[in-house]
Amino acid sequence: MSISSNKIELLEQICFELERLQKIVQNIPFDAYHLVLIQGHKKDSLINLHQLLSYLIGWSELVLNWKDASDKGIEIEMPAKGFKWNELGKLAEKFYADYSAIDSSQLLKIYEEQIHAIIAIINKEKNETLYEKKWYKEHTLGRMIQLNTSSPMKNAILKIRKFKKSQSIV
Repeated sequence: MSISSNKIELLEQICFELERLQKIVQNIPFDAYHLVLIQGHKKDSLINLHQLLSYLIGWSELVLNWKDASDKGIEIEMPAKGFKWNELGKLAEKFYADYSAIDSSQLLKIYEEQIHAIIAIINKEKNETLYEKKWYKEHTLGRMIQLNTSSPMKNAILKIRKFKKSQSIV
């Protein structure tokens, strides 16, 4: 899918990628979630499926926090408090740690809940608010949401496919 240019396309992309993620993850046994065989978020690193889903949860949580802070008129630290855009590998490691104690069987459920909360936000906003006003630097709110929801889901799906193939998981 391409870059969304309006509210409807954004919703379609998020829902499409979430459905794909749900399907690809559904038949992976939970004991395979800790096999360190997936390309990580830092150069030459490997992670496991638990960490990959934690990464998705971390970014969607940031989106929710950004929007909440913005609505309250609070200055947003991008990408996250204590992190700069050139430290995304460290931020990924924080996400892995933040969700390491969560049972693997709960990760997708948590992520789905967050994505549904983001969808609710999108549904409340007008297209003009999402795509016709700059929200962060040169990016619109819609673009920032896409960059941190459907785009990382799409990348995660590709990584999970490779992982499943390497483990002969159908």
